[in-house]
Amino acid sequence: MGWSRINARRRRYVSRWSQIWAAAYRKVGRDYVTGIREGGYAAVEKKPDVEILKQTYVDMYVDIGVKFARTSTRMLKGSETAMDQKAVGDQVSQWIQIIEEYIALQCADLIVSIQETAFAEMLRIVKGITSQGINEGLGIEAIGSRIAESFAGEWKEAAKWMGRRVAQTETIRAANYGTKVGVESLGIPFTKSWLFGPNARETHQQAGADNDRIPQDQPFIVGGYECDFPGDPGLPPEESINCRCSWTADPAD
Repeated sequence: MGWSRINARRRRYVSRWSQIWAAAYRKVGRDYVTGIREGGYAAVEKKPDVEILKQTYVDMYVDIGVKFARTSTRMLKGSETAMDQKAVGDQVSQWIQIIEEYIALQCADLIVSIQETAFAEMLRIVKGITSQGINEGLGIEAIGSRIAESFAGEWKEAAKWMGRRVAQTETIRAANYGTKVGVESLGIPFTKSWLFGPNARETHQQAGADNDRIPQDQPFIVGGYECDFPGDPGLPPEESINCRCSWTADPAD
């Protein structure tokens, strides 16, 4: 499967998961406002339960990762030793376990960052409403009421762009890691190639030239850094954020 087809498929996942993320963010915002209604202005600094954001991350990674794991097994289906589709189906629970363990080990900091960013954005909105209330001469109780009344509208818009941003970046990682899980589960030798699309940064175009049908146990090199796949969270931000690259596998000769 070429880059264009992979990218078209990923865009569909970005669209769907953007909406799911936005809904999760809205839920966090509703809980935050409920806390302010119940606790008054003093509750502004109290972080709401953001566990739903972690669960959304896990759900997205599993959903997309498993789908791309399935697709990746078809890349190698030409090999006589490749699994048939029934055997691939039997692998799903194992894939899910591998993906969840990977998230726990490699993505914990990313999840915390997503949660902290959400709370920081909520505080930004609240401080804006508070500043306006102070300028109007409102007291603390009145400002608390204003926050409860005005927060939802602004947060709804913030939830949309934050949901889109997370979905765009993390869909790439989930898809590329899912490909890795799938091809490695077959237990057959393969080579791998880095795929880049239009407007890719220079280091990623170079990665496409340098990482063409390399051995499966050889890391990809991008911008001088080793990685397991495009968008690998172990890469520095300048080589992973907004990466749209993919990779593919072929049976080894």
